Amino acid sequence: MIPIRLTLENFMCYREGVPTLDLEDIHIACLSGDNGHGKTALLDSITWALWGKARSRTQEELVHQGQRTMRVELDFSANNQMYRVTRIHTRSVSGSQGKTDLNLSVLNDDSSTSLMGNTIRDTEEQINNLIHMDYDTFVSTSYIRQGDADHFTRSRPAERKQILAEVLNLSYYERLENASKDKARLLRSSIDTGKAIIEARNLDVAGKSNLHQELKAAEEKINALLPLEKEAAELVAQLAVKEERYDRNELEETRLTEAILKSSTELSELKSQSSTFFTELTQLDSLLDRSEEITATKLELDKYRTILSDMAKDLNTLRELENNSARIERDIALSEQSISREIEIMHKRLTSEVKPAIENTRVLNEEVSEIEAILQANNSAVNKLQENVVVQKGFEDEIKELEIHNKSLMAEMENTRNRFDMLEGSLIHCPLCAQPLDEDGKQHLTKELESKGNKSKHIYNQNKSRIEQLSKKLRTFSERFRSASANLSTQKEELTRELIRTKGSLADQKKLASEKPELEGNLKVLVESHKDKRFAQKQYSDLSEINLKIGQIGYDRNKHTQIEEKTHLLEPYAELYSQLGQANERHSSLSNFISTNNASSSRREHEIAAWDADLNELRSQQIELSKAKQQLMQARVNSDRLRVELQTAISSRDVSLDKLNTIKTIEKEIHIVQKEVQENHEEEQIYEELSAAFGKNGIQALMIERAVPQLQEISNDLLGKLTDNRMAIKFELVEGRTDRQTGLPSEELEINISDEIGTRSYETFSGGEAFRIDFAIRISLSKLLAARAGAPLPILFIDEGFGSQDADGQGRLTDVIQSIQSQFEKIIVITHIDQMKDTFEDRIEVLKTQYGSTFSII
Repeated sequence: MIPIRLTLENFMCYREGVPTLDLEDIHIACLSGDNGHGKTALLDSITWALWGKARSRTQEELVHQGQRTMRVELDFSANNQMYRVTRIHTRSVSGSQGKTDLNLSVLNDDSSTSLMGNTIRDTEEQINNLIHMDYDTFVSTSYIRQGDADHFTRSRPAERKQILAEVLNLSYYERLENASKDKARLLRSSIDTGKAIIEARNLDVAGKSNLHQELKAAEEKINALLPLEKEAAELVAQLAVKEERYDRNELEETRLTEAILKSSTELSELKSQSSTFFTELTQLDSLLDRSEEITATKLELDKYRTILSDMAKDLNTLRELENNSARIERDIALSEQSISREIEIMHKRLTSEVKPAIENTRVLNEEVSEIEAILQANNSAVNKLQENVVVQKGFEDEIKELEIHNKSLMAEMENTRNRFDMLEGSLIHCPLCAQPLDEDGKQHLTKELESKGNKSKHIYNQNKSRIEQLSKKLRTFSERFRSASANLSTQKEELTRELIRTKGSLADQKKLASEKPELEGNLKVLVESHKDKRFAQKQYSDLSEINLKIGQIGYDRNKHTQIEEKTHLLEPYAELYSQLGQANERHSSLSNFISTNNASSSRREHEIAAWDADLNELRSQQIELSKAKQQLMQARVNSDRLRVELQTAISSRDVSLDKLNTIKTIEKEIHIVQKEVQENHEEEQIYEELSAAFGKNGIQALMIERAVPQLQEISNDLLGKLTDNRMAIKFELVEGRTDRQTGLPSEELEINISDEIGTRSYETFSGGEAFRIDFAIRISLSKLLAARAGAPLPILFIDEGFGSQDADGQGRLTDVIQSIQSQFEKIIVITHIDQMKDTFEDRIEVLKTQYGSTFSII
């Protein structure tokens, strides 16, 4: 992975407008600048862009103070292909966890194609596959981070081997091992499934001999039932013919009965109708005898009807005028009522709403001023409360410093205890330098280690007690701060709501007060209109005109009643006059109807006699046919029983045949499954062997065993240059704790150093010597990473760490860096030491300004 271009915005101490860092033409360079100006922040931006990790605990701490969004874009080359990683993080406004976006693109000329996965985790996995390392491997090998040069050497022996495995890309063989195990498990599961299928199928074919016997019995029963069922069916068919005839006769009997009944009813109606016609004929003869009387009376009736018609017209006109008069009087009353109501409403609004609103406006103005003054006091209290955050931060910083100190003391006490235990267990030789050790020397060292351990423990307990005291104060302080803050916030919300409500009421009251002049003017106009009756002048004029027309009509109600009574008495003669005109024609028609009715009655009597004879004959036939119908019911029961028995026997035969055919198919399936089980068993054994070969005790162990001497050789070559061949490193793979799952002991990587005193473990060195050892091993890991198969082109970052070396030591470190430059595509060294800066031709100078940090390539 070779970073070519780096662009960042609002990342840590860098703001917007920072130039792009282009490293394409740089081989080895020094990244320099004063402490705190942002040298290490550039490398943090690279690790955050690739893995989302940096020195800070949270991503929010990486965002530049006062900004919400930070962005880092990194272009790099892997496997001869350019890629671009863009990571953006935005703080949440609500104070919860912010939002991160990550995109990976492949660059082709001027275009780019996104390779982004479904989730950020998927995209980060693609990045790890491209550069063949994760963040921990990068920190342990390619990045000698400030204050963390001993990350590999200070790791536990078991963790060292794991880091070395990642450098050698043994995860590839772990994936092969896991894939082999998964395949073996799938095959084993398939074998178990196959065996279960075979066992189940064997149960299905167990009853084969019984099925043959059932098939034979069913066929014998079918042969016996077939002729019986045929004979019963023929009998049913014969009797069914007689049943059908019986049903037809029943329908005919019903038809004849209904026809006789209908004809008898019609005969009665014809006789009744003839009697009615004779009566009407007699009445017509009487009407014709009164023809002169009826004609004279009808003329008198017509004269009275004409007089009544004229009087009805006058009455309608009179009622219409009276209705109009009543309507106008109602309109005048409603208008007067409406204007009186309007005067009352306006007067009430002036006295009960508008005038009180003028006084309320003054009171509400005073309430608004009081609420705003209280709100201002609330804001002052909130600002003053925020000053306590500084005190709270002081407690947190002191607790953090004490916890870091205690971690250091705990490591020191563990180291002292290990040395003490080693001294207690040795009888002849010193476990540290391998020299002979007498009893006095042993006691002296024992007391010295015991004193050192007690002193560290005493300081550790003091720190722990102080942490508990500070934590208690911090909790009390925080609770008071939260309580006061919550009370002020609640008060502010209530005051704000009250202020909004009061201002709304004030606006309403002002609006009411402004209506006073208009209401008083309108009220004056309405009172004058009501007093002078100006509201209904047209209605009063229309009412006088209607009363004049009523007097001109001259309608007499008594005369109208007398004419109506006379007309009512003469009304029956109108009907008699109408009947007299049709009497001759009706007399002739009635004579014809009576003759026709007599002929129809004679025909109906003859039809009824013939139908009675046919009905008697049908009833005598039905007595004989009903016996055949009863025999048919028993014959059908017997036929159905035989048919059911036959169908049952046929079904039993078919079921047996189906089961036998199924058994043949199952026997074929059993043979196929048995063959598959055998093949899967053989393949399972192959994958189990592959799993063992790819496992930690197979190829992986062999590669680590081959890499350890190579790592030791490179480390000793570099350490020799740094110490003038006074020190040498030895890596040893030793047995560790037993693995609970496999029952096998794990392997751990021990580091021993030999110098002019003797051979001892790495943990006994400190200061400048420990740094040289760390530096040599870390450079060796980087070179080993660069040489591993399939890795992209290598790069090495060396952060601050030369302050523990004297001038000679710094010179040696510079020589070592220069000597390995041909083995890396790029080396970036971070330092602020002037003597070391001058030894590099290319330098990236970081400068902090009032607008944020920036840099330039010199």
